[in-house]
Amino acid sequence: MVGAAWNLVLSTASFAEYTPEVTASLRKLTSQLGLPLPPLDGRILASRPLQFNTITNIRPIPLAPIPFQLLHCGPYLTRSFDSRADPRVPFAPDAWQRRVLDALDEDKSILVVAPTSAGKTFISFYAMKQILQRDDDV
Repeated sequence: MVGAAWNLVLSTASFAEYTPEVTASLRKLTSQLGLPLPPLDGRILASRPLQFNTITNIRPIPLAPIPFQLLHCGPYLTRSFDSRADPRVPFAPDAWQRRVLDALDEDKSILVVAPTSAGKTFISFYAMKQILQRDDDV
């Protein structure tokens, strides 16, 4: 739940423009959660009441921001380690993933050790597909 709230804060902070009420709500939410407020670089619009009620009684998270993000926000954090489009896969793989794909295409054996949600399972599916396409007797 808190990870989803943090994701909402990050996506809202990336807007090109927001009202003073939205800015105040973001400040209050991040303050009450004990998290840093992302930069709010958008243009401030005229004041306009929010169309919803905001929660005013949130308990602070007993973790510093970085441990909190590592523990709860993995799926919501943007990450990119030299990601680029690659015709072999339906997403933009990171540099290490492209090196793994290259090794698999060269029929090399590899061992992949990477954090949860880094793309290991997809790499294994790619390897299985390569093997099945090369040899029907497997």
